[in-house]
Amino acid sequence: MRGDGDEGNSRPLEVGREKPSEGAKRRPIWQKAWEYGFKRLGFGEEWEEDPRGQRELEELDLFLDGRGDLQWKDVLEPSVENVLAVVLTGLFLYAAALIGWQLLLVAAAITLSGLKYAVIAAVVLGVLIFFI
Repeated sequence: MRGDGDEGNSRPLEVGREKPSEGAKRRPIWQKAWEYGFKRLGFGEEWEEDPRGQRELEELDLFLDGRGDLQWKDVLEPSVENVLAVVLTGLFLYAAALIGWQLLLVAAAITLSGLKYAVIAAVVLGVLIFFI
């Protein structure tokens, strides 16, 4: 024991831990936990930033904010990605139309069967009332 009267309040020395910055102290706890988890798993240590991918993300953010410009020459450029996107969009629209028609036919069949049984029930009720 040291004998200076602070034995109850002493804390062990933390070796190798950095003191958090002011910005880190003000962040919400979930952000601190998220960052800590990613550092523990080794994410972000040896990543290289892709300038092309970063630029595409910035362009996407601008477009989603409504400040980007949509250029049809880029969309209609005859590249493999654009042709594939147009074909997949067409298939999606075709499938959506088929599903829409099927839903419409099923709804009509249910409605007609409900009306049929309602008419049959009314006739049976009328016969019972008339003959009893």
